[in-house]
Amino acid sequence: MEAIPQGFFIVEKILDKKTVKGKAFFLIKWDGYDESENSWEPEENLACPTLLEEFLIQEDRNHNVFEVKAILDKRTGELGDVEYLVHWKGCSENEATWEPKQNLFCPKRIRQFEKRKAATKRKREDTGDEVRIPMKKQIKREVREWSPEL
Repeated sequence: MEAIPQGFFIVEKILDKKTVKGKAFFLIKWDGYDESENSWEPEENLACPTLLEEFLIQEDRNHNVFEVKAILDKRTGELGDVEYLVHWKGCSENEATWEPKQNLFCPKRIRQFEKRKAATKRKREDTGDEVRIPMKKQIKREVREWSPEL
């Protein structure tokens, strides 16, 4: 094994990245040193191209993962699988998408949705209430449906 020149250290792992005034800095875990010795280093100070490339690839993958803000609805897909209408964090509600249950990793959000859905169903059953369209809208709809002009 080659001796390490004085003033040089071995990078064990790149932990994080930040940009300061347009310049990239990386949080470095140094080989043989405690985590309290981790430091932010500019890219030009690093002589570990493989570790740097691996970190940047993983960081890019992580940025392409969307976070679920809420589950809005549920349906059965064409193949009989459960799908949820997902409102994504950082997106508007009209950008929600239908996603198969097996592609989602948000059990808490799914439980919250199922709980809300069950509570709404129970409330309707307890009160005997039905979802009704106000009379004004019903009349307009009936006129539209039976109008010979349409």
